[in-house]
Parts: sequence; C-alpha cells; structure tokens
Amino acid sequence: MGWSELGLKRWRSEIKWFSNPQYLVYFKCLALMVAIVISLCIATQTTFNAHPDEFIHVDAFRYFQGRWFPPEVGSDQVAYSSYGNSRVYAQELVYILYGNLANLGKTVLGIQPNYLTYRLFNVGLFGITLSSLLFAKLKNFRLDWLGYAILCTPQIYYLYSYANSDAWALSVSLFLFIIAVKIYQQSVENSTVKDFLLLGILTGLLLVAKKNFYLGLFLPYSLIGFSTIHWLTKIRFQWVQLQRCLLPLFAWLISACLIMAPLQIIYPLSQGDFQAKILQTQEAKAKAEYKPSNATFKYLRMGEKGYSYWDIAFRKRWLKFSTRSFWGLYGYMNLRNPHWVYDVVFYCTIGLLSLTGLTLVQTQAWQDLFLAICLPISVVVIGLNVFVSLHHSLTVDLQAQGRYLFPSFIPVALWLTGATAPDRYPAKAIRRLIFIILYGLTLCSLIFVCLPRLSIG
Repeated sequence: MGWSELGLKRWRSEIKWFSNPQYLVYFKCLALMVAIVISLCIATQTTFNAHPDEFIHVDAFRYFQGRWFPPEVGSDQVAYSSYGNSRVYAQELVYILYGNLANLGKTVLGIQPNYLTYRLFNVGLFGITLSSLLFAKLKNFRLDWLGYAILCTPQIYYLYSYANSDAWALSVSLFLFIIAVKIYQQSVENSTVKDFLLLGILTGLLLVAKKNFYLGLFLPYSLIGFSTIHWLTKIRFQWVQLQRCLLPLFAWLISACLIMAPLQIIYPLSQGDFQAKILQTQEAKAKAEYKPSNATFKYLRMGEKGYSYWDIAFRKRWLKFSTRSFWGLYGYMNLRNPHWVYDVVFYCTIGLLSLTGLTLVQTQAWQDLFLAICLPISVVVIGLNVFVSLHHSLTVDLQAQGRYLFPSFIPVALWLTGATAPDRYPAKAIRRLIFIILYGLTLCSLIFVCLPRLSIG
C-alpha cells in the first residue's frame, strides 16, 4: 500500500469519526456548551450599548416591567432614537414578555433588572434554540443541520449576546419550521390538535415579532400546504373526512388570532390613525437631520438623491457589508475579521453550494418531495429578503446589516447543508471538512476578534 493511499485511508477514517452516533452526541453536547459559554462571555464582558441600538431595545424592555400594553403613541415615558423611533411602538410581544419576566424576578427574587438581565434572557433562549435543533427527533427527518449552520455562523452567537428583538424572532421562526416539518412528515391527517395548536401559537408569535421575519412563514406553510393538498386530493374532498380537520383548524386559527390580535389589531385601532401618529412622533422626536419633513442625513432617501439599486448594492457596498455581517461583523459594523477570513468563508460557501448541486444531480435527491418543495421556495425567500432590504436602503435608510437578512437563515442553511443526508463519498467527507474549517473560523472570530475588542476591560 503506497503512502498516498495510506494517507487517504487514514483521512477517510478520521472524517468518518463524525458519523459515529456516540461521538456525534458528544460533539453536539460539547459544541452546545461552548456556544453558550461564548455567548455568555460576550453578554457579561461587553459594555452597554456597544451593540447596535441596544439602548433603545433596553428602554422598551424596561417600559413593560409591570405593563402589558403599549402607551399612547408619542408618550414622553419612553426613549427615542435619532430617527424619532421607539421600540415600544413596534408591536413586538418579546418586549412585553421580557419586561414582565424581569419584573417577576424583581418581585420574587429581589433582583433589580438592568441591561444584563435582558442579555441573559437572550443567552438562555440561544441555549434552548440550539439544543432543540441539535437534538430534534423527528421520524425520517434530520434537523441537526440547522444546528450545525448556527454553530458555523458567529453573527448568531453575537445576536443572542445582547439585548435586541431579532434573536427572539429568529428563534420563533426556527421553532415554527420544526413543527411544520413534524406535521409534514406525519401528514396533515395524522397530526393532532396539539400539533396544530402549537402551530397556531408559533404563527401568532411570529406575527408579533420583528416584521421582516414574516418571511419565515413561507417555508413552513409551503410544506403544510403541500401536505394538505395531497390529503384533499386523496380523500376527494369528502365531507365526512373533512370534518376531522375542523377541530385542529379551529385550534390553529384561534390560537394564532388570540396572540396576534392585541398588538396587531386592537392596539393600532386604539390609536386612531396609527401610521399618521407614528409619523408625527418621528417629526417631533427626531434630531433635525433625521426629521421626515426635511431629512438631510446623507444616508436617508438615497433614491431621491439619484442613486440606483446597483449603486447601493455595489458603489455603497451594501452587498459586501450585508453578506459579511451575515457571517460575522460586530459592534456597530466596525469590528471586522481579517479580509482573508471572509475570503475563506466565501470559498467554503461556494464549495458547499457546489456539493449540494452535485448531490442533487448524482443521487437524484431533487426527487425527494421535502427538498423539491423547500429548495425552490428557499430561493424565493432569499430573493425577497434581499430585495426588501435593498429597497429599504434605497428609499428609506441605508442599512447594510446582515441581521436584516436573518429571515433567510433557514433557506440559506437548507441550500448549504440540507442535502447532507444523501451525500455520497467523497462529497460527504469534503462537506464535513468544510464544516470543520468554518467551525474553527467561527470560534477564532468570536474569541480573538469579538470578545477582546468589545470587552469592558
């Protein structure tokens, strides 16, 4: 046996280590603990407001300590950003939940809430979310690929390390996808009222989360819609069979509406012309250069200044900074990794996409209904997310931040890792090697770039 053949055999056996179920569980447990510890270190060792808009998020959490409904638009009891905005009016349930949870801790345990309290809530949510994905058990379906994608994305560790509402919205969208996959894999007719009740609750929670995450409805309801159509075709719309769906449908609809209605319907109606009042408040509270009536800040309303989509995407480097901060760019987009790190991540991404394409062709995995539904829908979601974010940067405010593209996290992860199950050798080994590289870069980025330069010192 030659040296080259011997080396290949040894490398192949080492890569197969990740296929051993026992070792894989050990790795997942270790990776979960490392992720939580890193997130916790960032949360506890970085200064207040060292992260994007943290002060305005913390003010919203504080307002809802002991309160369950937003105030009159324009209230002087809340803080406003330079743009004249307050997160209290954002119609997001997470502020009410975190605020009252902090108030409960104050009442029961005597703990005085501060910005660190809300950071720790997100760190705890990170642990729950990541463990749910890494150890999800669904018959004939693996969802740990979503967990692996998170492990290789340092920006997500960072997102869960400070006070914001994006982390909550991302978690809700991930849990909604899990329950939708469960309903799809066991088929609509075999799903229980409990399944649809949970689906309704998570749908309602997503509808009162950050609005760009509404895109997170596309994939779950595409799967459920396909399963429903398949079942209706099978039973030929027989009324006797349809009656079985009434109770689950009722549970889904009522649970979603009960959660969504107070903030999305009742609150705006209680304010009269809600959007007009928001605009009036922005005019009254914004700094002079940000006022809607005479916005002179250089990054506002770029379209009116003669810029095109192309100019924003490339001349203003929206595409460059959005993609880089999707993977890892910290602070107020000013703490960057070395350029070569982003180059390696880019080439690894191209490699993973190529492997997915190769697997789809070689194994005819595109005939798998799950992939046949999800992969095309994922392209649509990514396209919509990019367009909406780019359009906002052109017409409202130039924001090249990757967190605005996190509604596309599941679609991106699906294309990069979703086809791992049917991978053949050597594609499977190469994909695992790329994962090792990305995971190593992720840990190094967080430990040597993010933590030291944001730390309290």
